[in-house]
Amino acid sequence: MAMEWTILIFLFVLGACIGSFLNVVVFRLMPVSPEVGINEVGPPDYSLRAMLMGVWYDLRALIYPPSTCPNCNTRLAARDNIPVLGWILLKGKCRYCKTAISVQYPIIEALVGVLFVVMYVLLFWFGFGPCAPGVESVNRFGEAIIVPAGMQIARDWPMLMMYLLMTSGVIAASVIDARTFMIPLSITWFVAAVGIVGHAIVSVPGQAELPGNVLVGGAIALMTLAFVVGWIVSLALLQWGVIPRSFAMGEPAMPGTDNHSGPTYSRGQVTTEMLKESAFLALPLLLSAIAGWAALRVPGALEWANQLAATPILAGACGALFGGIVGGLLVWLTRILGSIAFGKEAMGLGDVHLQFGIGAVLGAWGATVSFFIAPFAGILIAVYLLLFSGRRHLPFGPYLSGGAIVTVVLSCLIWQRLSPGLEGLRLMVGGS
Repeated sequence: MAMEWTILIFLFVLGACIGSFLNVVVFRLMPVSPEVGINEVGPPDYSLRAMLMGVWYDLRALIYPPSTCPNCNTRLAARDNIPVLGWILLKGKCRYCKTAISVQYPIIEALVGVLFVVMYVLLFWFGFGPCAPGVESVNRFGEAIIVPAGMQIARDWPMLMMYLLMTSGVIAASVIDARTFMIPLSITWFVAAVGIVGHAIVSVPGQAELPGNVLVGGAIALMTLAFVVGWIVSLALLQWGVIPRSFAMGEPAMPGTDNHSGPTYSRGQVTTEMLKESAFLALPLLLSAIAGWAALRVPGALEWANQLAATPILAGACGALFGGIVGGLLVWLTRILGSIAFGKEAMGLGDVHLQFGIGAVLGAWGATVSFFIAPFAGILIAVYLLLFSGRRHLPFGPYLSGGAIVTVVLSCLIWQRLSPGLEGLRLMVGGS
């Protein structure tokens, strides 16, 4: 029991420290300024150089300068940066200029610390969390179901760290998105890197029984790699001007929000811009479909694909990429179809990147679940904003983030409820 309390204290302190860093991330990445490489005013620059420079500016902004008072620019002492406790000892004021320090800082630090502890307790004490594939049981109705095998801290701590890092990233993205309707790509790419690199190490072939792994079959692995190749080619065609850019003159204005400086687009123009994005997606989807057909029809292709899916490091990376692709496509297709249906931009491309990162950590099933429960996870936020701020244009990023955090805990329970119906649907479609 003493060990458990030690873990809880460690996780709270870790969460509070990360929460302190998230305050820095929000403060330094949120300003609308081309100098920091985010939220540029005017036509967006989608070139690879511009995107890499944006990430570089973001990293530089987080590292330099050291922590200072935003009012008097005095460098803060280490004792002033102690999470939560530092704000209390300073009585909410700068030690040097006595300017009030926003209560947001200790609140986020404490909330992240508590969230880390709650996630650990639910996953490791109460048996919530992801399912372990292949762990099956039979309920009282004679239906085969998957039950959680339970997570063990000595074995599953890398998976826990992935979930905690994803949680940290989506919290920072949500705070910025809620205020500016924009999500810095450097945050979403960080979350995606956590999933791809983490699963490349953790999701090892031969350990499919571990909860949270994202291993996929050979055909899916081949289709995933084909999609990535198609995406790279489409990106190159976009840079060369073969595929036209959508909203090349800037993102649409959003009346009733702080983001009202962009150009306005008619319903027909919005449809045209969405068709441009559809053209970008056409090649990756086509190559992926061809790869799937080849895996099933070309002699020897499936065996080679299975070897690909059984290769260490590559197997986990393919599973994470597949999860990211599924998550990103769910949001992107909703953006395209919703924008065409309503005649205005339904979702931002930042949401696509965010859900890609979430899918890379949670896998294809987790990305799907989080997408569909996102509106329910964010309904309280929507009601609060509508009642107390009068805002009717609400960013979707916080909803996706809330859905991702809830999915970490409830994905297996949701699978238990849906698996009999999904199996029946498979039998109806497949006939066996």
